[in-house]
Amino acid sequence: MGQFKNLLKGSSSSDPGSFPRPLWKLVLAEFLGTAILIFFGCGSIQKLNPEDHRQLVGIALCWGLTLATLIQTLGHYSCDVNPSVTIACLCLVE
Repeated sequence: MGQFKNLLKGSSSSDPGSFPRPLWKLVLAEFLGTAILIFFGCGSIQKLNPEDHRQLVGIALCWGLTLATLIQTLGHYSCDVNPSVTIACLCLVE
């Protein structure tokens, strides 16, 4: 949670590439990350056949690869793609 304190004001001042992050970009990244995760994750479960347990590996890979991709693409704007964790971190920042 140490990096979360610098999320709204940008990275450390010693970093030459630091820039302030507007709140709307943080909220948009959080919304898109959650929407994409739910879309692909729940979409992978749509054609689940209860008798075929081999499909569970594909579902787990879909959730995992989607989450890994979101962390790589949106990680510099948002710490995670769970809005409840983000709200809790914002409340606990001193």
